[in-house]
Amino acid sequence: MGQPSQTLTAASSRERMTQRGRRGCYFARQRGKLRHMSYASKESGLPTWLTDLVSPLDDKLGVEVIELSPERCVIKAPLAGNTQPLGLWHGGGSGVLVETAGSLAAMFFAHQSGKGAVGTELNVSHMRAPKGEHMTATATAMHLGRRTTTHAVEIVDDLGRICAVGRVSCQIIDLD
Repeated sequence: MGQPSQTLTAASSRERMTQRGRRGCYFARQRGKLRHMSYASKESGLPTWLTDLVSPLDDKLGVEVIELSPERCVIKAPLAGNTQPLGLWHGGGSGVLVETAGSLAAMFFAHQSGKGAVGTELNVSHMRAPKGEHMTATATAMHLGRRTTTHAVEIVDDLGRICAVGRVSCQIIDLD
């Protein structure tokens, strides 16, 4: 999978962003240290390409980026506010988590060669209703190629139980 890449990670003790601005966050290196960043913060110091990866849908779901590299992306979203009429996690939320985790990792990979990435295939299989307050999606690279990427994604609840699995493929594109 090529040379080692930079990984952005979150300290486990960090609390989730609340009502101010967008609730998602990134962690960026500033002067050699990882720093917690809000999506919405114009003063965050994030590279423009990374800030622009934030989707309004991700924001509405309260998606938080925990770790990001081309090989792996970990994100989480709250269950509250993302349920279907029976009060269970909405399956569409799982689709968003799979697409977002895989696409962010693919975009990070593509950016290294001055390109972008867009989703071309998505599938999700649900296994059980989650328990707890959050869903966590972990995307792991299966293929990082010149033209395409594929990431397998596992979604777990707060108890660590696998609630859904998915796969997303992305096409590497020129940004011109």
